[in-house]
Order: sequence, then structure tokens, then C-alpha cells
Amino acid sequence: MLGLVLHESPVAYRRAIAQSVRGISGIVLQFPFYGGILEVMKLTGLSSNIADVFVHASSARTLPFFTFFASILTKSFVPSGASEWAVEGPVMLQAAQQLGVPYGKITMAVAYGNMLGNMYQPFWSLPLLGLWD
Repeated sequence: MLGLVLHESPVAYRRAIAQSVRGISGIVLQFPFYGGILEVMKLTGLSSNIADVFVHASSARTLPFFTFFASILTKSFVPSGASEWAVEGPVMLQAAQQLGVPYGKITMAVAYGNMLGNMYQPFWSLPLLGLWD
């Protein structure tokens, strides 16, 4: 609302938004897909199936380790850290609950995997590409 007030008309505000989004349109376009991935995983039961795989393949001691590597792999498909957590977090927290692993350990394993994944999937650098547009 503040942006609308600061512009001389709604049309001017629309133009300003269109101009600013032009440089980051690739990023804006990606987020609905991440939401779609999340919904597909939830509605098909894929999240629960993946969590069961982690529960059966690991113990309370090894789940954070496997979560770390799963997060690195997830980074290949979901480069945004927040979107990665939205997709991967519920799965890993469900596995953690079943194995009795503290949520903090799983959260940090996802975060560390996300950070390492940023080295080969530098989503954070995409806004810089708009500078040369």
C-alpha cells in the first residue's frame, strides 16, 4: 500500500513494478513451481513415503547425516533455501519424530546441506545477472 501511495497513480505503480520485476522475472517464475512440488509431494503421499525410506535406512544417530546429503541432492532441483525447506523440511521432521531425533539437529543438517549445495547451485547469485540486463 505504501508503494501505491508513493506513486502518482495506480498506472505508474504498475509500470514501476513491471520495470523492477523484469530483472528478476526468472526468480519470480520459479516459486510457483516449488509450491507445486510441495503440493504434489503432500497430496500423493510422496512425503510420507520418502520419510519412511529415511526411517528404515537410518537410525537416530545417522538420520542427521543422511538428511545433510539429501539436502545437497534436493538443492539440484530446488535452488532456493526457503523453498528447499518447504519441500524437504516436513519429510525430514516426520522421520525425526519417528526416530526420536531432536528437530534442531535435522534443521541444521538441512541448513548445512543447503549451504554446501549453494557452492554448485548458486541461487543467491541470480539477482546479480539482472545488473547486466
